[in-house]
Amino acid sequence: MLRCGLWGTPLNPSIFGVSERTGDNSGAANLAQSSMLSHDEWKNIVDMAIEQTVTGVVFDALLTLPKALRPPKDIYFNLVAQVGDLEEGGYLMNKAIAYLFHAFDKAGIEVFLLKGQAVAQFYPQPLHRVHGDIDLLVPDAQNFEKAIALMQSLTGEEGEPEDERSHVVFSLKGVCVEVQGLNVYGIGRRCFQHYIDWAKESLKGESRKLILQTDRQPNDDARSPKTAVLSPMRFDLMFVFVHLMNHFFDGGVGLRQVCDWMRYLHENRSTIDLSQLEKDLNTLGLMPHWQTIASTAVCSLGAPKESIPFYSPSFDKKGRIALNHILRSGNFGMLRTNVFEEKNSHLMRRFGTLLSLFPSYGRVARLFPADACFSFYRYAKRRL
Repeated sequence: MLRCGLWGTPLNPSIFGVSERTGDNSGAANLAQSSMLSHDEWKNIVDMAIEQTVTGVVFDALLTLPKALRPPKDIYFNLVAQVGDLEEGGYLMNKAIAYLFHAFDKAGIEVFLLKGQAVAQFYPQPLHRVHGDIDLLVPDAQNFEKAIALMQSLTGEEGEPEDERSHVVFSLKGVCVEVQGLNVYGIGRRCFQHYIDWAKESLKGESRKLILQTDRQPNDDARSPKTAVLSPMRFDLMFVFVHLMNHFFDGGVGLRQVCDWMRYLHENRSTIDLSQLEKDLNTLGLMPHWQTIASTAVCSLGAPKESIPFYSPSFDKKGRIALNHILRSGNFGMLRTNVFEEKNSHLMRRFGTLLSLFPSYGRVARLFPADACFSFYRYAKRRL
């Protein structure tokens, strides 16, 4: 279903116990009716879509099914309601983004929109991508302090710092906004050592504009700002992948992040500088990681080979292991269980989180043993 929602690949009727037919369709409805998945099977599919935050994409796939093969009415109309909420939430997010960029522009602060709504534009149905936070990058250190002060003024909040990094979280009209500077990523020793220098260099490229859809009508009101600024593609593309791998190592990543990366590559395949991308991956020591997820994308998630640079069949086994890790961890590790409850002290809860990561890091170590050890050390040092 994910393949269908992402790429328009027709669903295989055999999934539903129906043989493909040509010619006369008489009696097909009765056959379909008697061959539908059970209520529990449909519930499991929807629950997995929620765990992996791909509900909207799966819903788009369901719409291609004959009515007789669609889920039971209670499940189907619950999905309709969820997708409706997604659309309204998307408009709300875009309005908040437009408001923020107008405020930052007036203050003369350079800021870029990352991930989330910035990559939603590459989906067949942008508003059906499950949204999360608004992520803003302020690469200049002095501007970062000004940005925090501006956000405090706009929200009336001090903001919540994330660990020891340049990363502060605010709430604006019910929307979570994360403002971050340039932070190191401990995916592996090489990435940790070179990421900041690479980021500063790659951000020297040309920024891009994103037109935001803030309601169901076309964005044709030139009097109000409804645009956001995106970072140069060289930085933006790599950041999407680095963010994916950072969560892949630190507890778990959902299929949504992999879908973001695949759709980004697919929609920009004709403009990506492959020579520069190869140099960047080697600089950060991430080429094996890229080729592993590339195999997951092509072999398991239906991405066209021509859309995924550096795919190699030699990584197919690792790609299957990576998919297993993604499915077992859930979006941002939601399927992980902390052994200590809320009533325990803050330090004990953090220690419990660390313990709960052992199985996750064990799976990652099958793929990237040296990087898994380095990443776990960095994570433990930062958290404890």
